[in-house]
Amino acid sequence: MRARWAVALVIGGMGCSEAPWPRVVPEPAPHAQEAGATKAGEAAVAEAPAEKRAVTEVAVSAEAKAALDTLLGAYDTLHAALTRDSLDGVAAAGATLAEAARTARVVVGDATLEARLTEVEARARGLGGTDLEAVRTTFGEVSQALVPLVAAVAALREGRRVFLCPMAHGYQKWIQREPSLRNPYFGSKMLTCGEESSWAP
Repeated sequence: MRARWAVALVIGGMGCSEAPWPRVVPEPAPHAQEAGATKAGEAAVAEAPAEKRAVTEVAVSAEAKAALDTLLGAYDTLHAALTRDSLDGVAAAGATLAEAARTARVVVGDATLEARLTEVEARARGLGGTDLEAVRTTFGEVSQALVPLVAAVAALREGRRVFLCPMAHGYQKWIQREPSLRNPYFGSKMLTCGEESSWAP
């Protein structure tokens, strides 16, 4: 029997002005609907913990916390610039972020965080370009390493939120302090596109 396909639209949060990309979703074959009901329920149960799992907390020293605060301050500068469609200060903030990641990596005392900081440092060193869209992509790569790092340190999560833009072409999450969503991946084009998300990577 030839499988049937249904097209589902991925709908973004309020403020997304562009048409969403279509996503093709397989429609279950009729004979599998009854027998598959239990399996579908089991799959939902199996997937839920991955998104809602408890974050493994990591304690860091005051020295490491200071370096991580500097890192996040530079990240906040990058975020603010990209929401304004600007590259002003981006190269300097990228250099500060990379250096703070290197400093924190030496003193953080946790292998997983060290690996994340190595990723952040490497990506941040690519933030000095003049192509706004390329910088946005690199900012997403930095965010991809930073979200799980901040998730693991309670003191860093304090006062910060994670948002997600379903329209972003690379990594779709970012961290910000402001409670009102400000999208760095599209800036003024779709500043309020997205929704608040979880700290799960």
